[in-house]
Amino acid sequence: MVNVYLIYGRKRFVIPFFLIILIILSIGYVILKNITPQSPMEFAELKRIAEMNGYEWIDTSEAKDNFILHSGKVYIDDGINIEYAETDSTEHARMLRENMEEKIREQTGGKNYTLSVGRYYKYSRRNKDDTYELVIQIDNTYVFAKVPYEHKKTVLSFLRKINYV
Repeated sequence: MVNVYLIYGRKRFVIPFFLIILIILSIGYVILKNITPQSPMEFAELKRIAEMNGYEWIDTSEAKDNFILHSGKVYIDDGINIEYAETDSTEHARMLRENMEEKIREQTGGKNYTLSVGRYYKYSRRNKDDTYELVIQIDNTYVFAKVPYEHKKTVLSFLRKINYV
């Protein structure tokens, strides 16, 4: 066992190394949880923000599955759109996210990035064909985008506006 000594005045305190690591990891988790989005965007608010920023909003709720309450697409520019779905449960949103993530992972080559903190889950990938794919789940909502890699910043900029990244 490794011990770290904390010297205070003339007294020495023995602190086990694993305790220090546990404290550091706990603080890091709390900070990460506080800086990642933890609440989903309501459908009407998402539509309002998209239109306020000059983006086209298409409501696709009528073409939905049984468990999808609302769905839509934000068209930012040619080849740049973001899909959104609000489901009736966190479990259904997780199912949508996992299905899309599995399809993305089936492609060969590229770099994967995953972040999961509290109620927030983000999976992104830069593919070998120079495209960028992103899947985000917060509670019962799901967001997906596949764009040419040079438009990654545009997608992330919009997602910051709706507090999804």
